[in-house]
Amino acid sequence: MAAAQRPKWIDPSSTWDDDDTGKVVDMNRSDSNVDRFHNHEDMSLEGMVRTIGELQASVEAMSGRLAAAETGVAGVAQATKDLGAGMFKMGDAVSKRVKTLEDAAAAARESAEALAAAEKKRAAAQAKRQDGDRRLMFAALAAAAVAIAVAGGAVFMSQQAAPHTPAPVLYSPSASGGN
Repeated sequence: MAAAQRPKWIDPSSTWDDDDTGKVVDMNRSDSNVDRFHNHEDMSLEGMVRTIGELQASVEAMSGRLAAAETGVAGVAQATKDLGAGMFKMGDAVSKRVKTLEDAAAAARESAEALAAAEKKRAAAQAKRQDGDRRLMFAALAAAAVAIAVAGGAVFMSQQAAPHTPAPVLYSPSASGGN
């Protein structure tokens, strides 16, 4: 596409021929030779009244449009305030919800730790009870073994310590020899 073109206008001071399209000049030209009084003319009283009436109607129309714009701006400003208040309330609710969730997570973590500690204590108590039961059983077995050994030793000692005397012979006629 062609480069961006600047707006152009027809130079009114140039001369026109039948086949000429006019001299096109750039709008950004210097205005050093522009006559600012070319549109001034003496108006009649009726023309001035008509022009003043048109100006008053224009001013009233502009005043109405300005009032509508100001009302719109006030409505927009109120809507902006309402939106800001709503965003603040929503942010506050979100922060409270996050705080609640963080507190719930911390409470769950603490209860899990407390439950684990209680389970650990219960397991330690159970192990201690089992160790005590084992020791008691071992002590009972050891006492029984000692009692058996002592009884066996006593029986053995009683057999060794008793004098060996022949068993008394009972009198029997066949046992006596010649009489």
